[in-house]
Amino acid sequence: MNKKIIISIGLIVVLTLIFAACGGGEEEAAPAAEAPTAVPTDTQAPTAVPEPTEAPPTEEAAVEAVVDVVLELQIV
Repeated sequence: MNKKIIISIGLIVVLTLIFAACGGGEEEAAPAAEAPTAVPTDTQAPTAVPEPTEAPPTEEAAVEAVVDVVLELQIV
């Protein structure tokens, strides 16, 4: 097979995986989990503050990454 065809198929796979990791374009919110059972407030332990997490990559970041790969491999 031609090298460009193989690389193009690889880029399509990478784009698909990045798009799926970004949420796949779904706008719906995930279904809510079951509500925890009620605990009296006087016996409730203090909750820990969650540590900040890294934001998921945006579609623009995914496109920029693919463009960088294409330019690096000089496919276009």
